[in-house]
Amino acid sequence: MLVFFNMVDFAGFCCCSYSNFSLYGKPEDGGRTTPGATKEVKEEPEAEPGGLPEGEIQPKEKRPRKVAIKASVPWDKLSSIVTGVIKPLKTSGAEPEITIEIKAETPGGFDRITLDSKIKETLSQLGAKIIQWDEE
Repeated sequence: MLVFFNMVDFAGFCCCSYSNFSLYGKPEDGGRTTPGATKEVKEEPEAEPGGLPEGEIQPKEKRPRKVAIKASVPWDKLSSIVTGVIKPLKTSGAEPEITIEIKAETPGGFDRITLDSKIKETLSQLGAKIIQWDEE
């Protein structure tokens, strides 16, 4: 048996018509049916807040396996990168590979002790591999 269903809603007043009977009235009043009509309403399962209807299985989420991030970060926020980016990646099971790019310029120039004894020495002690070092 094929049943056609149409529904029109005007300001909370509902009119539903099926091929063999009609319902009129506000939903909260229960409406009224035409004489001799039978009323069978099949309710759809309600969705959980933020989820799928009861009994339905959530489709498997496509999850990225790799991520590459390039961002410009203020120097005084660098420690936040460790807590907000690196640690969550580590918690997810990743071994992040980090490459940093530092650009600095000063009108008076950098002295040799700062560049060699402080910066290069610190990078060496950290086990960093200097990929590129340019001076002008």
